[in-house]
Formats: sequence, structure tokens, C-alpha cells
Amino acid sequence: VTEQAAEKKATARASRTKMDLIVSRVDGTFNGLTGRTIIRLEDGTVWKQANADDRYRARVTDHPAAAVIHGVFGYKMQIQGTQEFYVDPVRNP
Repeated sequence: VTEQAAEKKATARASRTKMDLIVSRVDGTFNGLTGRTIIRLEDGTVWKQANADDRYRARVTDHPAAAVIHGVFGYKMQIQGTQEFYVDPVRNP
């Protein structure tokens, strides 16, 4: 019984950790943030820019690497060549 409880706890921790970090690439070109940017990643997830006031120009535009981190204050995205910014999941978070 103790082994089963430990196994369930470890599995839950592993799946939670897996959801805390998503690493992929932008599906297509990324020209930066314009205020209402929708970002589709190659893993099928879709994200929208959370703060309309954020405006960044991208250095790498063709399939840049992207990472989404789920933290205490929500989802933060880091795209190669830009600063971190907050995003909201559109689907498949």
C-alpha cells in the first residue's frame, strides 16, 4: 500500500513537472509582438499574448525556439531573440 501511494505521488509530480515547461518551436514565422499576437507552436499548442502593451521585435523570424513556463503568476513565454512575456493558452496548454 505504501509503495502504491509513493508511486502515485511520484507519477503526479512527474506529470505536473511536465506541464510546467513546454519546449517547442514557433510553427512558421514570428515577427514579434504587436499587442494581440497569437503564437502557434509546432507541438500543436496555441497561445495569445496576455499584455496588449508588450511590443517586441523578433531577431529570429523563421521557426525560432520557444519555451513556455507555467509559474505562480501564469504562463510566461520565451522566444529566441525576444524578451520573456506573459501568454494565455488558447488550447492544449
